[in-house]
Amino acid sequence: DLLSLIRNQVVARNDDSTAHAELFRRLLHAGVVDLLLEAKWFELQMLLLRELPDDIDAVTLMRQFLEKHDKTGV
Repeated sequence: DLLSLIRNQVVARNDDSTAHAELFRRLLHAGVVDLLLEAKWFELQMLLLRELPDDIDAVTLMRQFLEKHDKTGV
């Protein structure tokens, strides 16, 4: 679901499918899936802040995702 939120933001920015693919390759290579599976929210947010374009609000994306999916009560 987080990757879907990210995809929606990325695609809304422009139509450069090559740039979109490169961004998602970088996220996958950096371990985004492992961070999601291990519920390492802080590290995940830091990764998104580092990798996403400046005009995509990583903090808001994380907040939206966690409001729906974080069951730890944090």
